[in-house]
Amino acid sequence: FRANTFVMSLVILFCLANFFMSPMMMALPIITTDVLHGTALDMSILEFCFAFGAIFVSFVFGSIKVDFSIKKVLPIVFLGSGVLLLLIAKSISFYLMTVCLFILGNGVGVVNAVVMGKMQEIVPDYLNGRVFSLVMMTSMAMIPIALILTGILSDLYGIMTVILINGIAMGLIGVISYLL
Repeated sequence: FRANTFVMSLVILFCLANFFMSPMMMALPIITTDVLHGTALDMSILEFCFAFGAIFVSFVFGSIKVDFSIKKVLPIVFLGSGVLLLLIAKSISFYLMTVCLFILGNGVGVVNAVVMGKMQEIVPDYLNGRVFSLVMMTSMAMIPIALILTGILSDLYGIMTVILINGIAMGLIGVISYLL
């Protein structure tokens, strides 16, 4: 039962992190045009930095044997993501945003690798398919909900305020993950 509680805690944290990170998909085009007054190329560079960050870390983790303590990594990554989102929310610098997005992408890759690796260790083989399906379904279900709320809140308060709120939420998720 203790392992099941831990797995459920991981699933909930993973879903919450997805909920507060997924609005970046919607935010980058708005930030590019409304805040940075940039071009389509600028937007593609921002999106590239985020994606490349995740791919880069996944490649590194896949190439070497890394055994991180999930109780140390998740709070650091979630708190760091919160700080990076706060920097993005307060920035008008294209270059600062590219660096922040690359590091955010690194965080996504780290969380995916560490959470999925830990779950593979503690979930019995005969349950892996069901558990990983549940994780993917619940985390993917967060995305459309987060995008709708982001659209509504962005119309009311502006996209940078929404990112600021998401940054604070990611910091709180980091604190919660530390306490688990």
